[in-house]
Parts: sequence; structure tokens; C-alpha cells
Amino acid sequence: AQRGFNKIWREQNEKYYLKSLDHQGINFKQNDTKVFRSKMLLNEIETLYDERQEQASEDNAAPPSGPHMNLMYEDSQILEDAAALIIHHVKRQSGIHKDDKYKIKQIIYHFIPDMLFARRGELSDVEEEEEEETEPDEDGTKKHNGTTSTKSKLLFSHTAATQQKLSNCDDAYNLFYVNNNWYIFLRLHQILCSRLLRIYAQAEKQIEEDAREREWERNVLGLKREKNDSPAIQLRLKEP
Repeated sequence: AQRGFNKIWREQNEKYYLKSLDHQGINFKQNDTKVFRSKMLLNEIETLYDERQEQASEDNAAPPSGPHMNLMYEDSQILEDAAALIIHHVKRQSGIHKDDKYKIKQIIYHFIPDMLFARRGELSDVEEEEEEETEPDEDGTKKHNGTTSTKSKLLFSHTAATQQKLSNCDDAYNLFYVNNNWYIFLRLHQILCSRLLRIYAQAEKQIEEDAREREWERNVLGLKREKNDSPAIQLRLKEP
């Protein structure tokens, strides 16, 4: 009888625990909407600049020459996950022209990894062939589907060997002067990568806890969960 009640209460606890997370989503979304506004992101770094200038003025010293903000990409693997997520979203946007989608893929798969000394992503076989078959225009630039290619302007000139060498050097860097639009994009990209990394770490922790709980239930209570009892299936993130 106790085993039966344990199973019933366990199922109820899991069911209502997952439901209890719903109320947090509304506040989280509202806060994120405010934080991710272009004005907020620009104000963030402008405030840091103003504070540095004021501090230097009070100290009668020259402003420090270091960066106003240090943003970490702690795991290069997350770049690939972020790229896949962004392109997955872009592919489903009917309002974006095919040529613009191609340029977005170039930026996400080639430009960003080059800038961060990471491994490039791969375009589809068709896109790779089209890129190789593009012919020079009259001014020497190449075209893709009739559109002047921006590859020479966007991509850094590191070879694969140089890229690998520089990635192991702490003093190596790429200097990139940008406007507000580029800054906002890069800031959002870093936020996306940092959050994906946190989700990945939490998922691994959850998997370990779930495995320990299953083992305890099997050894102590003599219970065995079915495959469709996993949190991913209960949240409808995975088919049973």
C-alpha cells in the first residue's frame, strides 16, 4: 500500500511542480523585453563610459584605456548551438528574402567564428557550390544570385592554421569598429550564448539528479518509471 501511495504522490508532485513553473514565465518575459530593448543596451555601455569619464575627471587623471565591458564566451561549442538556433528561426521567416538569408548565414557561420577565433560553421552543400561558382563582376567583386557579395568586407583573413594558433594566444584579438546596430547584435549574441550555456549546464545537472532519483526509487521503493515519465516528455519537448 505504501509503495502504491508513494507512486501516486510522486506523480502528483512532478505534475504540479512543472505546472508551478508557468507563473514565472510571465514576469521573466516582461523583464527580458525591457532589458533587451536597443535603448537599454546602448544606455548600459554609455553609462559605463560616462562613469569612467567622471571618475577620471574627479581624479584629475586620463581616462583608462581598457575596455568598458568584458563579455565572455566560455565555451566555443555554444557558438555552434547558437548559430543553429538563429538559422532555424531565420529559415522560417517568410518576410526575409533568400539573398538576405544567405548573408545572415555567412555572418553567423563564418564572420562570427572568425572574429572569435572559433571553428567556422558549414553552409549547405548547395550554398557552398553557389559560393564557389560565383563569377567576378566588372569591378572585381563576386555576385551571389545577382547580389554583390560582401564576403571580402565581412570575413577576416585568418587561415585555418592561423585561426588555431591565435585561438591559443591570450593576447590575440580582432578590432572591429561598429555602429549601434552591430553593437546591439553582438551584445544580444553574447547574451544568447551565455544563456544557452546556463541551460546546458542546468540540463546536465537535471539529468544527473533524475538518474540518481530513478536509481533510488528502483533500489529503495522498488519502483520503475516508464519512459514517458521524463520531464522533457511531460513538458512536450520530446515525443514519447
